[in-house]
Amino acid sequence: MHKEYFRVQSELWDAKVAIIQASYVLVLLLHLIYGLPKRASRVLLAGLRCIIRLSLKYGNNNLGVRDQRLLSQLARDPDTVLRAFNLDPSVASYICCPECYALYEDTTSAPSTCTFRSTAESAPCNAKLWRDRKIGQESSRTPVRKYLHQSLKQWIGRMLSRSDIQDYLDAFPQDPSGPAMKDIFDGKVLHIENLDPGTWPARDPTTHRRSAEEWQTAKSTDEREAIFTRTGGIRYSELLRLPYWNPVLFVVIDSMHNLYLGILKNHIREVWGISVDIDDGDATHARKQPRALTLRRWLMLSIVSFMELLPHSKNEKSRAMASLRRS
Repeated sequence: MHKEYFRVQSELWDAKVAIIQASYVLVLLLHLIYGLPKRASRVLLAGLRCIIRLSLKYGNNNLGVRDQRLLSQLARDPDTVLRAFNLDPSVASYICCPECYALYEDTTSAPSTCTFRSTAESAPCNAKLWRDRKIGQESSRTPVRKYLHQSLKQWIGRMLSRSDIQDYLDAFPQDPSGPAMKDIFDGKVLHIENLDPGTWPARDPTTHRRSAEEWQTAKSTDEREAIFTRTGGIRYSELLRLPYWNPVLFVVIDSMHNLYLGILKNHIREVWGISVDIDDGDATHARKQPRALTLRRWLMLSIVSFMELLPHSKNEKSRAMASLRRS
């Protein structure tokens, strides 16, 4: 645990400098909650310093040593205020390849293109890592993509330093509140009655690790694809570096990747023919029709569905349907 999250900054929270507390809280609220830019926040800090100086001078007719010291403690930049309150998480910045997501140190010595090879015999990725910019006569380059990583220890330290975290931990229910289960965590195991897992061939964690290692050490992409198909969809995961990790028991199906980025994505792109890789046009050139259902069938289906909602008689609906089929 990092002690900095439990250390009280006495020089900031001393009752004698409550005026600094109020000024800092005002700046933070306007900057973080209401979106005041940093440039305007600097102006606000300068204005607060001027108001405090005039108020002290008006009350005492002169600024004493203690007053001068108080004014000198007031920050001039909002970043100083953010650091004083320790609100920003400590993160490490990396340059991230936009194609293969390989990481490089966020320094100017990083290569211009990605040098990562997925296998020993694969060609380098060669994706562009830097974007060149020119403003006036000055040229500069910035990373195409960055990745910010927060240490797990620091994240846990910040979470456990919250004043109310102990109450939430103590209030977590150990047993279901009643016989009716309202959440998946109310049950001891997940049981689906219409499935018989006893008929499924059991996987062995040792065999799984061996297959994953074979996939990782493959020399080419084609060899990896063959291993992936032969082993029933096994490939390497960084979690396998944990000796206690059981890939058979500890796997949870991710609804986002399995449903939204899997089934739904395939339906939208393959069945409906909607692709983000195809630029919009002006309709002067014919587009390739969706594979499963043509646009004409989709239009007919939409019209039929709409007609079912209209209060027509049965004969009128039949004539309309026959007209659609002939068209």
